[in-house]
Amino acid sequence: MAKAMLNQETISFEEIEISDDPELEEQMIKRSGRTSVPQIFIDDNAIGGFTDLVALSEKVDLRELVDGKSE
Repeated sequence: MAKAMLNQETISFEEIEISDDPELEEQMIKRSGRTSVPQIFIDDNAIGGFTDLVALSEKVDLRELVDGKSE
């Protein structure tokens, strides 16, 4: 659902598959503090999962945030 939302907003993203890579999974957990997927990051900022992304989109324009124009 997160991918569909970002695609609908025409926001490009990089998907990193961690299910077959315990090292990448550990890195994600360290960066986000969470074990569920997806975990969404904008630059180095952990946003959270899909519901966190939706909540953020209700507060700020995601396009501007990704482009670095929103605080």
